[in-house]
Amino acid sequence: MKKTHFLLGLVSGVVLAQHWRFLAKEGIKGGIKAGRAMKELSQRAMEDLEDIAAEATAEASERPPQEPKW
Repeated sequence: MKKTHFLLGLVSGVVLAQHWRFLAKEGIKGGIKAGRAMKELSQRAMEDLEDIAAEATAEASERPPQEPKW
C-alpha cells in the first residue's frame, strides 16, 4: 500500500470522525423530509381514488346495467 493512500485514508477517517454527528443529523433530516413528501403524495393519491370511486358509484346507480354484447 502506498504511503499516500494510507495518509488519505487516515485524513478522511479523522474528518469523518469529527463530523459524524453533523452527517448523521443531515441524513436523518433528509429521511424525514422524504417521508413527509411521500405521505403528502399518498394522501393526494388516496383522495383521487376516493373521488373516482364516488363518481363510479354515482354513475352505476344512474344507469341500469347493460347486458354484454356477445
